[in-house]
Amino acid sequence: MDIPRQRDLSLLIGRKIKEIRKERKMSQFEVSEALGISRVSVTNMESGRHAFGIERMIEFSELFEISVDDLLPTKNGYKPTILPFGTVSQIERQKKIDRIKRKIDSLKNDLDNINS
Repeated sequence: MDIPRQRDLSLLIGRKIKEIRKERKMSQFEVSEALGISRVSVTNMESGRHAFGIERMIEFSELFEISVDDLLPTKNGYKPTILPFGTVSQIERQKKIDRIKRKIDSLKNDLDNINS
């Protein structure tokens, strides 16, 4: 396999992200909320219109609970992504926990401002 150009690589990674997202039964909106980006950005990434930096690949790998190299093509295609039982519910639970933590932090900041 020849080394793919950046555009081709972005398209391959985007397709893999879309495949994993659908396997996890997540919407583009859910992914965008979890990563703090717009749904349009997720669409552009999945379609290869947006190049991937390593930081963004790490975010996706953490969200999907996979290794970054699971997103990268190999000579024979991709490594199969193993989806452990209950992973989707774990992701949903973690997203709720993260939202609650952000809300608590926001309330703490509000309380600090009131007490100042």
